[in-house]
Amino acid sequence: GGLAVVGIGLIAFAIYSWVVAVDTAVDEADALVIAARTVGFVPGHASAQMSWSGWRSRPMWRILVYSDEAQPQHRALVLVDGVNGDVREHFVEDNPEDWSQLA
Repeated sequence: GGLAVVGIGLIAFAIYSWVVAVDTAVDEADALVIAARTVGFVPGHASAQMSWSGWRSRPMWRILVYSDEAQPQHRALVLVDGVNGDVREHFVEDNPEDWSQLA
């Protein structure tokens, strides 16, 4: 009885793994370019992080972008779909951080 339960569990996990498997067509450099076109200012420092969204674990790039000044005036967060490169969400704001002591 226990062997059948384990076998069914492994088969279910294999089917789930096959269903959620997708190719990531957009790499980090492509995601940074897409984010730079989206934010509306000249990008300076940026950071990219891969995350997964939804029960099917769709790959998403989270891009944090600062404007290109000595003390960045703007920052943005852009979510880029890792499969087709669509911008899922983006948020742009004035940079509330004070970097004057680093100059």
